[in-house]
Amino acid sequence: MNILLVGNKPSNMKIDYSKYDIICQINRMNNIVNVPKVDIWYCDCHHLFFELPSDITKSNCDLSNTKIIIPREHIINAIRLKNKYPNINLKNISSFPFNNKESSKKIDGKHRIKNILTSDIIVLLYLLETYPNDTITLAYLDVYGRGDILSQQDTHKRTWHENAVYDEENYLINLIENGRIKYISDNSTIEEKFGKIAK
Repeated sequence: MNILLVGNKPSNMKIDYSKYDIICQINRMNNIVNVPKVDIWYCDCHHLFFELPSDITKSNCDLSNTKIIIPREHIINAIRLKNKYPNINLKNISSFPFNNKESSKKIDGKHRIKNILTSDIIVLLYLLETYPNDTITLAYLDVYGRGDILSQQDTHKRTWHENAVYDEENYLINLIENGRIKYISDNSTIEEKFGKIAK
């Protein structure tokens, strides 16, 4: 199977998502307008999730058959999620089987402080384990230059993710270079601007 993991990096890039058997989106699904299909939704629906803006409703995407995985400690918010997005099916909601506060030690990271993995990587680890023989492609997220880019953003600066993003960059590049995952570039990361486009 071909699996597409859609990140939340803001982008106007359009891709042909029809060739993917499974499309997995994360949290607020910032690229739901670009890829209006969701087979798996990882939703860390903590209380702030419901206060932040999202294009999910605007997209008119049918979520009735979407498998929704929620971290165990937030599964209590499933009813609240249903109230916000009535077309989801509560029967399709289950607990996320991984620790959503995993440190970068999980990916052989070197940092020992502010090293909690981002949702992108937590979900990628889940997909790699759940679909070990399938092709996984990443889109709408930074790979090359990830550490410098994300560590300076307000969403990551001075948070538990601040150092993990450097370990994540090394991890993702290694997976790409070894052919374990594929990467669709949007041509806006640091390394790509200097002419090295990820394949």
